[in-house]
Amino acid sequence: MVHRRRRGCRLRADSEKELVAFVQIEDKAELDALKFSLRRQVPHYMLPQRIVPIQNIPRTDRGKVDRQLLIERYATA
Repeated sequence: MVHRRRRGCRLRADSEKELVAFVQIEDKAELDALKFSLRRQVPHYMLPQRIVPIQNIPRTDRGKVDRQLLIERYATA
């Protein structure tokens, strides 16, 4: 199973950083499988605090992931 994963870091209102994973996923079952897989393969301190499913990953004019737009668009997700 391949997941197109993107992650970002954003500053919370209380000035603490949080790790946020933005994932392009088709359905909830796939999201649950990703969470299960991450818990088995990644140390707990490296797990994202939030996983945000999105439909499209925004890109810059050069085709790179627009991380700033991701954070702005999904800051409250």
